[in-house]
Amino acid sequence: MAAEKPRAVICDLDGTLCNVAHREHFMRVRPKQREEFHSACVQDEIVKPVQELLSIFRSAGYRIVFLTMRPARFRPQTEAWLAAHGVAYDELLMAADTRPDAEQKRSMYEEFLHPRYDVHFVIDDRAS
Repeated sequence: MAAEKPRAVICDLDGTLCNVAHREHFMRVRPKQREEFHSACVQDEIVKPVQELLSIFRSAGYRIVFLTMRPARFRPQTEAWLAAHGVAYDELLMAADTRPDAEQKRSMYEEFLHPRYDVHFVIDDRAS
């Protein structure tokens, strides 16, 4: 008999746990200034209701997995931001390529998350 997979919550970062209002202007111009947008992530405020919801799930024994389309080269800044805000988590999956969000998140879910976790809840600012 196969071992039971741990229960998990998947959460997005930008626009979900991280308030990106101060850097949205980088994405409203043409061409979009993606590098500047992501570089400014260190100045994000935390979205308290999402932080509290994650804390409730964690206290109930859920694994917390962040699945973000923020490029992987911003991992050090992202991990530092999460630590500075006292956010406990089990795994951080970041964008590996430039495919559309929905396509890449679906692929990452199928390849990395579904085989290892029993996902009960997803928190995201988009339907992707």
